Amino acid sequence: MRKLATAMAAALLTATAGSAVAATAVVYQNDFNTSSMGSGVVATITGPSGAFDVGGADYGGLTGRFLQNGSTDLTIFTLSNLPAHTSLDVDFTLVFLDSWDSIDGGLAPDYLEIYLDGALFAKLTANNASGSTNDFAGGAQTHLSNFIYSGWNDRVVDMSGVGGLSFAHTASTFTLGFRAGGAGWQGGADESWGVDNLKVTATLPMAGGVPEPSTWALLILGFGAAGAMMRRRGARAAAA
Repeated sequence: MRKLATAMAAALLTATAGSAVAATAVVYQNDFNTSSMGSGVVATITGPSGAFDVGGADYGGLTGRFLQNGSTDLTIFTLSNLPAHTSLDVDFTLVFLDSWDSIDGGLAPDYLEIYLDGALFAKLTANNASGSTNDFAGGAQTHLSNFIYSGWNDRVVDMSGVGGLSFAHTASTFTLGFRAGGAGWQGGADESWGVDNLKVTATLPMAGGVPEPSTWALLILGFGAAGAMMRRRGARAAAA
């Protein structure tokens, strides 16, 4: 009977082990109209961080103000004093403004580099003006039209859900960097880039692996059922 009770408890633990969902928390959010941080989190932006305002129009998720950089200087978002966590998920919207030339275009190439904790994650390019390549590292284009300055289409790309932007991370500080460059980069009013709808979500660790209350309830019911079964079998044996 002890074996039966043990087996039932083990089965219940196995069945419920996968039911617990790790908690997540948004530790930083900024659409450059408003921003927010998790409790105790400190956020800073270094490098060019001027804002451009497209007003009330919605260009594929881009609306209101967004960060714009027309130089080759690195813009870095630094989050410090992060809570204990096991991984981060980073989402944002990118904007390729004006006469971007891809790797095989005239005055090429133009690149936008993305850095995670100082390590190069991707070099992206767009063919707004010339060339045949759009490389967004898995991001999805949401809008293409001329809505900044004049003469060239501008692209909006949603980088949410890109696999490489969800990664194991435990340090209390995280940096996200953006920089434009390439042999064809002209910058200024001719070419620039933007970022909007930035959100960083942390996966929080389970508290010591202790079963959730629902798991304990199932275990108690399981042990109770096993005990009742043993009592019934003992009663039948005594009657015989």
